[in-house]
Amino acid sequence: MRVFALAAGIILILLGIAGFAKMLAIAAVYGVILIVVGALFALYGVTHRSPMIPRATTGRDLRNM
Repeated sequence: MRVFALAAGIILILLGIAGFAKMLAIAAVYGVILIVVGALFALYGVTHRSPMIPRATTGRDLRNM
């Protein structure tokens, strides 16, 4: 999922740059929005945070019920 987010972010950033530079027929505001959304996707794709819930242990745990 993170690889998809990274790839989508890069694509959106490139589309936003092309739109902002008038290579695509979109408004400059939409180009900036694509760049911002692409940056958010790319940031999500490159972060390496641990999961919020740790993996289950081998001992008795109420989460394994």
